[in-house]
Amino acid sequence: MSRHCAMLMGALCISSFQANAAEYPIFDDAKLRLTHKNFFFHRDFRNGSSSATGTNAFKPVNERNGYAQEWAQGFLLDFQSGFTPGAVGLGVDANAILGLKFSAGGGTAGLRLLPIDGDGKPGDEYSRVGAALKLRASKSTLKYGEQMPMTPVLAVNTVRLFPSAATGLQLNVNEFDNFTLEAGHYTKQTGVDSSNSDDSQPTTPSNVEVLRSLMTQLVLLVAATNKEIYR
Repeated sequence: MSRHCAMLMGALCISSFQANAAEYPIFDDAKLRLTHKNFFFHRDFRNGSSSATGTNAFKPVNERNGYAQEWAQGFLLDFQSGFTPGAVGLGVDANAILGLKFSAGGGTAGLRLLPIDGDGKPGDEYSRVGAALKLRASKSTLKYGEQMPMTPVLAVNTVRLFPSAATGLQLNVNEFDNFTLEAGHYTKQTGVDSSNSDDSQPTTPSNVEVLRSLMTQLVLLVAATNKEIYR
């Protein structure tokens, strides 16, 4: 089965669940969004150094193209479920991306709209799927998996065809009026032109150290209040 068919079938399955939300409480507040982006990127190096990306990296400097150019179409399917009933609700967030090459010669690639292989040539397409499990208790949520955080301290890159992603743990506390607390610990990242999460950030070599890191090195991301403390 092709990637295109698999992604389409996944979208249809999610849609069918939404149509029967009354039978599946977890889908009562579910959201499904499809975003498409057509991205043309041209960078001129002719008045500066020549591009050293793509197949240019294998050429002598005086034979390299003086510009880089890529054109691609992207589709991002984003799904956010509600939560199961009870004191602790369970839910899941998932996303799938598909990028298609329109134009990017080997000598002009390297702008990170498309991944390039070992000989500097871009592929015709790339895709990836990510998901995160989430728990809700009262007004607070705990989420683990692939996420796209957008906070003042840590934010994914959104300036290419697809946003980057981070894999890890995130806690959102909203127990107090006009006050939100966010904390997180991330161990891997997925680049804007990557089809997997092997672009590792610093990782720990053992499960014991991972647990210790999660317990003692949670990074405080945001502590924000919209009340005026003073004038």
